[in-house]
Amino acid sequence: MRRWTAGVLWCLVLAGCQRSATMAPAEGDPPASSRAEQPEPEKSKGEAIAPVSAAVYFPDQELRYLEAEAPELAADPQQPPMILEEALRALLAGPTEEAHTRVIPEGVKLNKVLLRGDLAIVDLSRNFATDFQGGSDAANLAAYSVIHTAGSVPGVKRVQILLDGDPAGDFGGVIDLSNPLEPDPSLVGGKKVE
Repeated sequence: MRRWTAGVLWCLVLAGCQRSATMAPAEGDPPASSRAEQPEPEKSKGEAIAPVSAAVYFPDQELRYLEAEAPELAADPQQPPMILEEALRALLAGPTEEAHTRVIPEGVKLNKVLLRGDLAIVDLSRNFATDFQGGSDAANLAAYSVIHTAGSVPGVKRVQILLDGDPAGDFGGVIDLSNPLEPDPSLVGGKKVE
């Protein structure tokens, strides 16, 4: 009797493990490649994540400097990778304030974000570079809008931009994105978000 019970329990354990390893994402879940690699936030049933503000940087209309907007993001404040991903999605969606302008081409996708110590790795779709239409000032501000937005997340000091998984290299003929870069405070003007 004990052998039979142990056998049944073992089969149930194996069936449960196999099922969880092969389960497809639930309907509405983003594909795994687009989610930040992070643990799921712990929350009790029915508990909603309170909105978090983050600095998302856009150029001013005259392309002189970057200014921060502070959209409310649906991210767990204890999960910097989640804040990073949501802030970058807000950046790619474009500015909400009339004083700011878009320099990142429409349609650029966020493929993946990773946090490794103080380094944020931001993988964007290749059309960040191929669809870019602007001069050297716009190119510099487009790159640094990504760098400053990622750099506004707690713990992030350096940012590496990838395009479809490859180092971005030269961007707009003015900035080399082959290696991680730090935010440049001299590019931030106007109002600041703390």
